[in-house]
Amino acid sequence: MATGGKVDVFEHIFRTELDHRGSWKNATRTILIYTVNKSSWTKIQNVYLKHAEETLIKQLEKEYLMKIEKIRINVDVYINNSPCAECADRLHAFLENYPEVQMYIYFANLYNIRRNSCIKNMTTKDEEHVWRVSNFKSIKNSMGLVMLLDHNRCTLQPFNKQTWVNLLDLLKDNRIDFNQMYQEICGDRSREEEDAYLREDLEIIKKEGIAMKIGMYMMVYALLFQTFL
Repeated sequence: MATGGKVDVFEHIFRTELDHRGSWKNATRTILIYTVNKSSWTKIQNVYLKHAEETLIKQLEKEYLMKIEKIRINVDVYINNSPCAECADRLHAFLENYPEVQMYIYFANLYNIRRNSCIKNMTTKDEEHVWRVSNFKSIKNSMGLVMLLDHNRCTLQPFNKQTWVNLLDLLKDNRIDFNQMYQEICGDRSREEEDAYLREDLEIIKKEGIAMKIGMYMMVYALLFQTFL
């Protein structure tokens, strides 16, 4: 069994934000666990005016990428909140600067995004929280995720059961109640159901992002066409 600190890390990520009627306090503290080439794990959390993803980039640069001899590295990131627009931009720039890096990001919550599944379920579930996020911020954060999804060296996806098991193995947390924990109802849904909702929501974000980009290209094309008339 893992030590208390390790269990707390897993619980924090696992419970963000599982009960949609809750206070959303877990979402205010981003925690991530990362490994490089399947090595030992490192924990990072956000601090005042500095997001966890910023610290991740700086640590990777210092420990692996500033050396004379370049090596390929695979970075696995387990994080409770998906990257905000600014952090998505930082991660994209980081990957562009270091072609030797392949990154896999697994998240438990779509951060500051008006999720389609929540809007759709508003008639039967308590999903008033969606209106706490402005439409501008939601679109901005969604487009940041689309930018990462488009990068050929970044895999961005919600947790699934196997990913949770991988994180438990990484933390050496041998809890025997995980199957029950994964299916247990917390508020109005289980973690298993929430992960399925997140997969659907991310797919919609991707499709909407593609549609927005096509619309922008068409607008630019129309403006150029009018210029030469």
